[in-house]
Amino acid sequence: MSLYSQYSKAQDAPANIVKPEITIGVVVFPPFTLAHTDKPGCYGPFINQAVDVFLSSGMALSVVCAPAARIYRLLQSGEIDMTINVHSTAGIVGHVKFFNRPFSFLELSLVSYADATEKSVAAIRAFDYGGYRGKLSAQGYKFINVPTALDAINVFLRRRSESLITYKGPFDYMMATKAEPEGEPIVMERIAKVPVYFAVANNSPNADAVNAWLASYSLKLPVNKTFMAEPYMPAKIE
Repeated sequence: MSLYSQYSKAQDAPANIVKPEITIGVVVFPPFTLAHTDKPGCYGPFINQAVDVFLSSGMALSVVCAPAARIYRLLQSGEIDMTINVHSTAGIVGHVKFFNRPFSFLELSLVSYADATEKSVAAIRAFDYGGYRGKLSAQGYKFINVPTALDAINVFLRRRSESLITYKGPFDYMMATKAEPEGEPIVMERIAKVPVYFAVANNSPNADAVNAWLASYSLKLPVNKTFMAEPYMPAKIE
């Protein structure tokens, strides 16, 4: 079930920008996006930054929270206008236009038990992980796919998989509240620093307005900066 929330109705947009209501679709991806526990909708720094980007656009921004596979279907049909994702996600490639400035960077790691006996890896269903799903499959890893980042981490911590492919943010968020499994040391291999982008749905009736605003907003930023930087995410584009 999707969770909807409206965040802002911006004012003072340029006269040549249409003023529709627009929707961004996000997955629950702590600590960047989290579901409210007491009301519908979600919140977090990724959503806050998206709100800031569109604050002066003249467009009203709403947020849809849903599993990744559903977000991709809504993008394909144009029922939502955009998301934040990596370039290589098979479910949206060809259905969206990625804005050319990265929104931010995510650190991707493979976490495994030190005494792992098989190549099983927990992962988020429909996540491509910047192409590393295919690379691990080619190395013989068998995937255990679940709806969310926290589900994948829990599968690993309960040792229903021997490895976990994860972004640093969700893993750190979960491990801050859980101790490492006693007697079962884990090792973390950093795989890559993966850029994520605003991805605007080709079938969205608001695609031109959204892309025009992103281009206008981007002109205000230094050439080598992302839209957003986290403490462990370098702001400079390397």
